[in-house]
Amino acid sequence: MSQPSPLLILPCVVLLLSTFPPQISTQSHGSPCGPLTHCPTDIGLICNAANNTCTCGSGPLTDSLRYTMTWEPSLSRCVATLNSACIGTRSSSSSSPVPCAPSLTCIQVNSLPLGQGQCKDIPSTSQHGADCSHSNYCDPTTGLICDETTYKCVCGSGPLTNTHSFIMEWDPARSACLASPGSACIGTRLNPSTTTGQRKVDCWRGDCIQLSAMPPGVGVCEGSLEVSSSTTPEGDKDTTDGANNRIISASLLWSTLLLLLFATNTLF
Repeated sequence: MSQPSPLLILPCVVLLLSTFPPQISTQSHGSPCGPLTHCPTDIGLICNAANNTCTCGSGPLTDSLRYTMTWEPSLSRCVATLNSACIGTRSSSSSSPVPCAPSLTCIQVNSLPLGQGQCKDIPSTSQHGADCSHSNYCDPTTGLICDETTYKCVCGSGPLTNTHSFIMEWDPARSACLASPGSACIGTRLNPSTTTGQRKVDCWRGDCIQLSAMPPGVGVCEGSLEVSSSTTPEGDKDTTDGANNRIISASLLWSTLLLLLFATNTLF
């Protein structure tokens, strides 16, 4: 069987390369980029259209807070600079972090979702009621944030959805911020562990009841009318059915007694 001529194969190869050009990934800061090469965004690099090189991406997060990134050779990735926005605070984690430079700490901004913060040069922590400033940050592992009005460490509260909010109180016995009755909470009986980017939020008392429209583990603390209308108690179906059966049985008993009373009055 004769082999095909190389002169016949070459046009096919050229046609394939022109139709499906190879995508080459450059892995270092300052490398050239263009239509056939791309910069690895997972380490914060983008292709600068002005000079066609891989540089650290920067841009706004909010009207008052923006990402200001620089290349960190020791980590082989882009990192956020002082006062830049960041993702991945000490009180949370993220599958797509935007870390601060090694000498800085990503501190939660209380007006932003959990895990989003600002890079600060913070050497120490403060507890509930203590002063907080640029050199003194509130311990996020206990749920504390810095009140921007009083500059005191307080329990962070804020909305989870349009109908449910985190309402936190300081518990001196457990040295932590706990969710009040009716507050949103994270960590139910069937899903006690948290998902990526979330810190466990325990209830002050009672159980954290799963919210039907939320991811597993996100619920509301017992002690509010919200529990009966918008929650799905985990593992309590049998208990609910039993309670309903007892109510039906009681109704039947009362009906029977009334009929007997009516019959007695009629006979005598």
